[in-house]
Amino acid sequence: MKLFFAILEDDRNLLKYYESEIENILEKHNIPGKVVCASDDPVQFMSAVKTYMVNVCLIDINLKKGTNGMHIAREIRRLKIPTEIIFITGHLQYMKDAFVVRAFDYIEKPVTRESLVKCILRLYRDIDIENCAKQEVIKVKSGTAIYHIPVDEIYYIEHFNFKSIIIAGDRRIESYESLVNLAKMLPKDKFKQCHRSIWVNTSYIDMVDLKNDEIKLKNGMRCSLGKTFRKGFSKYAG
Repeated sequence: MKLFFAILEDDRNLLKYYESEIENILEKHNIPGKVVCASDDPVQFMSAVKTYMVNVCLIDINLKKGTNGMHIAREIRRLKIPTEIIFITGHLQYMKDAFVVRAFDYIEKPVTRESLVKCILRLYRDIDIENCAKQEVIKVKSGTAIYHIPVDEIYYIEHFNFKSIIIAGDRRIESYESLVNLAKMLPKDKFKQCHRSIWVNTSYIDMVDLKNDEIKLKNGMRCSLGKTFRKGFSKYAG
């Protein structure tokens, strides 16, 4: 799970500091993500939150531009934007209202690197756990290791040379588990057999070439299409 941050702070020196520190923390702790917006303008900030896949908002409570951070947070919740909210504040009396907007946490000023690290690591852990809980996964033994592979990351599974080869994201996982057993683990509303030795994730199909009996996937990979399975893939034909 990647963390995409949007920062709202009207002190430009602090804004640069937060942006730099967050980028450094993500890199140092190998957390995928980046700061997609760092602004002192609430209008520009809200535009970014609505436009980009922002899932973490770092908001200063005490803004000086005709609004405050709590108002911005309420607007985010009113619009039902699925993002975590972290407040920055020197006024702890506001924090009783943080529960109303379901804030993840608050950081008290002056903000230190340690307080940012602690908050971001806890956030990443909680989001990762929640994300894993929602995902369908299959457990596959490969050598002495057992992989928990999210179903939505699997492009296809192919049986070749007595092994099942699972192509998932940028990984290639080989297992002696039979294709029949692996197929039983796959949700049938997402996967279809396209060849006697291949099951493909239909959500990744770009087009089907019936002339050459091939399936082209959105990542550029190609799978063979067996003649006896053509009928089930005709709707994808280009």
